[in-house]
Amino acid sequence: MQSQSDQVISKALEAWGGSFDRIGPGHWGLALPGAGNGIVTARLAGSWLVIKGALDAGGKCMPVDQAAMWNYLARNAGLAGNAKYSIGDDGSVAAGAEITLEDLPSEIVSLRIAEAVKGVIEARREPPDQSAGVPSCGNARDTGSDDSTRLTDLCADAGWPFIERSADRLQVEINPAGFPQAVIERSSSGVAIRADFVAEEGAYPEDERADALGMLLLRACGRLRLARAVTCQETPRGSVGFEVMFAGTPHPREVGQGLAALAVACELTWREVRALAADAGLAQAYLRACSRRAARARRCGSES
Repeated sequence: MQSQSDQVISKALEAWGGSFDRIGPGHWGLALPGAGNGIVTARLAGSWLVIKGALDAGGKCMPVDQAAMWNYLARNAGLAGNAKYSIGDDGSVAAGAEITLEDLPSEIVSLRIAEAVKGVIEARREPPDQSAGVPSCGNARDTGSDDSTRLTDLCADAGWPFIERSADRLQVEINPAGFPQAVIERSSSGVAIRADFVAEEGAYPEDERADALGMLLLRACGRLRLARAVTCQETPRGSVGFEVMFAGTPHPREVGQGLAALAVACELTWREVRALAADAGLAQAYLRACSRRAARARRCGSES
């Protein structure tokens, strides 16, 4: 017998209209167009639905050089459904998204699933090693929503204190002093919750430290729920950070979970970003450690 979550997800996938198979309880396989020979899976993980699929290009692994990694970060800011690129332990690039199921009406869950599938399809179709057409931060997609719900009401209902900077912009303290804080902003694309890591020297470096930063942030994308690492086209290498993007107006519960996700992302990566940006030797050591781990993961995978 299907659980209530299983039923909601199955109905959402049926409404999407694409091809999918039920592999087992809380586990579906999605046949999506674009790069990647492996099937995209959707799995229940506690109160989350995790959609993920490895990418390749013509049977070859997607690139993870410096230019490619920073383009993945730039493209993350434009993918629908809060979808994102990530790098796994084995060094492979994947596209995916997470949807929270906890205490949300089924119609919102269905909408978020449809948006996430759309975003993953975009990630698989668009060549992420080409910077042309990368959307600017905060201007990813126009949803046509004219919802007039005030951001202050959403944030208050979510239970987070805030400072109102304008009708469409709030500041929320999600971390101790000295850490990046969150901004909630409404645009034609919907509502974005962001925490920016502004470069101390005006721009992040372009040597091996940039490789290490890209690797750190994209690996974090594969471990964090909801939050995705991004950089902005307007200020290339001027800032990186994390965001949660909702098309239209989110439910207050989603706002609360988005702020919590950013708090976790900052706690896990802020010190590391500053350290890697400042120390080329540390960046080299980190990249060597990632390379060794990837080799072990691939070796274990081939033996299983």
